[in-house]
Amino acid sequence: MATTKIFKSGNSLAVRLPRDLAFGEGVEVSVSREGESLIIRPLRLKMADLVRRLGAPPAPSYIERLALKPPRRTESKGEKG
Repeated sequence: MATTKIFKSGNSLAVRLPRDLAFGEGVEVSVSREGESLIIRPLRLKMADLVRRLGAPPAPSYIERLALKPPRRTESKGEKG
């Protein structure tokens, strides 16, 4: 179990998370209290944030284009072509 101390940061109190327990710099988290425990959870990404993190889609030159053939017309038993 890692231990750390609470310290003052501006007008707030803060906790420095050990590297092996951190979510990563800039990750938004929710903080809640359950009894004597503080629970820190990463927030789920909104779709816009996910798209921004993934980056732009590949350029069209990298996308394989498929040659689509028109559907073949088949005659049923009662039809004459």
